Amino acid sequence: MKFLSDELGLGGVIESSDVLAGGLPGNDELLAAVAERGAVLLRGFHLDKDSFERFTDSIGTVRPANVHWVTTRKFESSRGTESVDFGNDAIPLHAESYYTPICPQTVVFWCANSTARGGETLICDGERLYESLPPDVQEVLRSTVIHWRYQCSFARLVEQTQRPLAEFLEWCARTPNCEVVVDDKQRQLSISYSAPAIRTAEWTRRPAFANNLLSLAHSGVLADWVADLDPDLVATVGELAEKLTLKHNWRPGDVLVIDNTRFMHGRAAWSGGTRDVRVRMLTSDSLRIRHVDGQADAGTAIKRLLRNTAFRPRSIATNRLVGSWVKR
Repeated sequence: MKFLSDELGLGGVIESSDVLAGGLPGNDELLAAVAERGAVLLRGFHLDKDSFERFTDSIGTVRPANVHWVTTRKFESSRGTESVDFGNDAIPLHAESYYTPICPQTVVFWCANSTARGGETLICDGERLYESLPPDVQEVLRSTVIHWRYQCSFARLVEQTQRPLAEFLEWCARTPNCEVVVDDKQRQLSISYSAPAIRTAEWTRRPAFANNLLSLAHSGVLADWVADLDPDLVATVGELAEKLTLKHNWRPGDVLVIDNTRFMHGRAAWSGGTRDVRVRMLTSDSLRIRHVDGQADAGTAIKRLLRNTAFRPRSIATNRLVGSWVKR
């Protein structure tokens, strides 16, 4: 398999001419390529929106994780396909929704059209980046924790995830270091989640710098999320990341499959023309969760969690059905 960048020895490319049957590569072949290379470009397969959705449905469970204060994306279908961020500005390297308890394992981009100047998608191997850091910087980052706090209405969360609220709560209950307070009376919830800055990549089981620290530093809010982390250290990581980053130029029909537990991605600024890139966020079959009745309310999910002996209630006021859970 060819590299996506020969200079960096990064990623992989599967072209339609490489597949003997003439169709898309098989799931086993594709996932083996992603496991090995971390980012794989599919080119020349001429997918449209429907075939892109069927293809991504076959390799994982679509689980949108676009949960934050300001939503700059819109859903392009009722099946979890989103547009990428609006606007023309550059977007720093980041792992998609790393700060949330529903961080996707795989992110798949599809280019519907691209005539813009600039707008390349940036990709950086977080494993290679971590390995390139000095040992003292690695040590600091291994002890660094990113803290996310979020409060919203039930309706807002359902709008952002396109999934029933009860399903989101069940997922949070399975995630370490996640605490949720649900208020049925006010129809809102508060989420608290802590994630390590250095994660273990899903397929390779090696440490990777694949998080949102560079994005936080770019936005000037690093201190609000991370305690006692020197901004100069993050700047040093960012400078090294630039040297290890590939700029992918889109062609209409391109599909880029990224291991979100290992790679970061971003965007170069663009102007003129059109840049129509869609994204689907996936979790693997091994992480599929049981779908629950879309009409189930938060109270039903809370009672279900209470029956699960792996979790314990921290505080409950039965007249308001307010609960909080932390994993043992």
